[in-house]
Order: sequence, then structure tokens, then C-alpha cells
Amino acid sequence: MMSKAQRDYADQLRQYMNSRLNLPEAQSLRMKIDALSTYHYLPESEIYREYIKKARHYPVAQRLKWIKQYVKEYDLLLHQGFSPKVEE
Repeated sequence: MMSKAQRDYADQLRQYMNSRLNLPEAQSLRMKIDALSTYHYLPESEIYREYIKKARHYPVAQRLKWIKQYVKEYDLLLHQGFSPKVEE
């Protein structure tokens, strides 16, 4: 079981990360990850379609390498600057 302090920390981290999901950088990374992961999805966004077209020209191993890199960057972006408030 989690202690109250652990629950508070987890809640604060979740709220903080949710507040960062709509950052332009986060949206761009999500778009790149999605584009590298798909072949057939045709979104409304022209930029998105261009990413998908470009991604098709690269071998799967290279796309997986980029996906891992972008997921790592995305995770760092969501956590960046988080400092939990400790109740005394």
C-alpha cells in the first residue's frame, strides 16, 4: 500500500504532467511518434500527412530508434520542472 505522502506525490505529478500535455513541444513529439508508427492513418493535418509520407521511406529499425528517442524526450518534457509541494 502507498502511504499518504506517496499518494500526494503521485497526484501532484499526474496533475503537473496533465498541465504540460498541451504544450506545443509535447504535441509535436506526439505527432512525430504517431507518424513514425503508422502507414495508413490519414489525418486531417497536412503536416501530419507529410510526416507519415517521410516516415514510410525509412526502415523499421530506424523508425523504432527515432520513436524511442522521441518517447524519451516526451517523458523528459512532461517531468521537466516538477517539484512536489511537501506538507509540513
